[in-house]
Amino acid sequence: MRTKGAVIRVRHGGSGPPLLLLHGYPNNHVLWHAVAAKLAQRYHVVCPDLRGYGDSSLPDPGARLINYSHRVMAEDMIEVMEQLGHQRFFLIGHDRGARVSHRMCLDHPERVMKLCLLDMLPTYYVWTNTTREWALGTWHWAFLAQPEPFPQTMINAVTPEWFLTNRGGIPRQRPKIVMDEFIRCFTPKTISGACRDYRAGATINFEMDAADKDKKIATPLLVLWGTRGAPPTDEYPTVWRKFASNLETIEPLATGHYIQEEMPEQCLDRFFKFFVA
Repeated sequence: MRTKGAVIRVRHGGSGPPLLLLHGYPNNHVLWHAVAAKLAQRYHVVCPDLRGYGDSSLPDPGARLINYSHRVMAEDMIEVMEQLGHQRFFLIGHDRGARVSHRMCLDHPERVMKLCLLDMLPTYYVWTNTTREWALGTWHWAFLAQPEPFPQTMINAVTPEWFLTNRGGIPRQRPKIVMDEFIRCFTPKTISGACRDYRAGATINFEMDAADKDKKIATPLLVLWGTRGAPPTDEYPTVWRKFASNLETIEPLATGHYIQEEMPEQCLDRFFKFFVA
């Protein structure tokens, strides 16, 4: 689907209330493989690749990386949903997709009926509360944000298989067909796209979030996080109460970062209870 600034690869299906699923790094829409089919029994499920990821296009970064800001990425997704006939929708975001979702609810609260965020603390909070443990556990934040072409050159020096299986945090039960798809989409193009995303995260996204740090999202919110994430933290309830005014449920799950893959049935149970039109 063509938006104002990108061509977005979209997979969608099912019937019922619209539900948009946004993936994170270093993945694409296939990240939702363990839950999408069952969700499609109750919802019209829409699974896009974010700009710069998967089979979506790689737009020019623009002035100060504006074209990779979460604001612009959120606008892509709104256009996709409009083209599918949906003005308002349910939304689930994981990792980078959760950051796009957070920004969407700040900029366009009228679009999102309910929001679920998976294993994500707000960008402003993360950058202003960095600890030694956090830096070691999420080293890629600073690495990918380095100026071109440093991180891309280093990543392209190894095979996609090596990088994706050695960077840590990969679920052991991930099916081969899913891993093969992630490997297929881990190309010089998507490596550049991810680096642009993380550079924007350390610059223009941080500035936007700093400007809105006292603005709470009012959308009904469900937050799930993995207690074995990198790094493990029990700060989620305290932090999200500062950034959201309608926090319905916040719940830890005994899993790592890829919650929807590692505990799909538990996630589906929470999704079905929360996303009621």
